[in-house]
Amino acid sequence: MWTASRGGVWRCLMSVKVRFCKVLEKLKEKEMQDFIEAVELFEYSKAAESLESLAAM
Repeated sequence: MWTASRGGVWRCLMSVKVRFCKVLEKLKEKEMQDFIEAVELFEYSKAAESLESLAAM
């Protein structure tokens, strides 16, 4: 039977957390850019959707 050490499991979880945070940060950057572009183009309904999406994150 295979058993994982606590340190190994912890490192694995931290690795997953770091990758998840990087992906989330990229999504937030894209949503923020979409929001800025929508405001610049006076597309307020699209801007509102982007802002709601950012708030949900």
